Amino acid sequence: MCDITPIYWVAKILGSRMTLVTGSDLTSHLFHEKIKAGDRVVLIAPYAEVGSRMAERFPEIDFRCHVPPQNLINKPEAMEACVRFATESQTDFVFIAVGSPQSELLAYEISKITYASGVCICCGASLEFITGLETRAPAVMRRFALEWLYRLLSNPKRLWRRYVYAVPPLAWLCMKEIAKRSGLLASTITRGQAS
Repeated sequence: MCDITPIYWVAKILGSRMTLVTGSDLTSHLFHEKIKAGDRVVLIAPYAEVGSRMAERFPEIDFRCHVPPQNLINKPEAMEACVRFATESQTDFVFIAVGSPQSELLAYEISKITYASGVCICCGASLEFITGLETRAPAVMRRFALEWLYRLLSNPKRLWRRYVYAVPPLAWLCMKEIAKRSGLLASTITRGQAS
């Protein structure tokens, strides 16, 4: 399963079969179809209103919400507090929504705790979409893999760095992999060594 459209298309070009499921669709599905009344769910949220809105939307779920400080990645004590909160809650699900790469690093730290329980999901803005705090891209934009553009135009101040700095290295890695697997890279190297 893949939730990044460009990776999905590169995999398809390379002959790998994957199912494209966006993180937002998966998160919505879990809350509407899989998480049951009484399940304990931890939210590591960007701000308190996310937790209160989720509790209003799904009153049958036992929510535990923690809001860490901004710039979590550079605050080891705050990161440790998040790990402690998630693991000591003995939860069924942990949804981490503090942005990338902070969410992924936090999930990794939680995974190292042997007594941690439940499923941990880095869900980006999914909780904000579910609660209506943020608007998701229209279906037509999602269908044509333009959700990123909608989000960038909706919040350029916060997101421009992600696309300027993250996309070129990803594009380069994808092009290298396509070239390598199609034999272009190998034939270029072989030709260069022969001269």
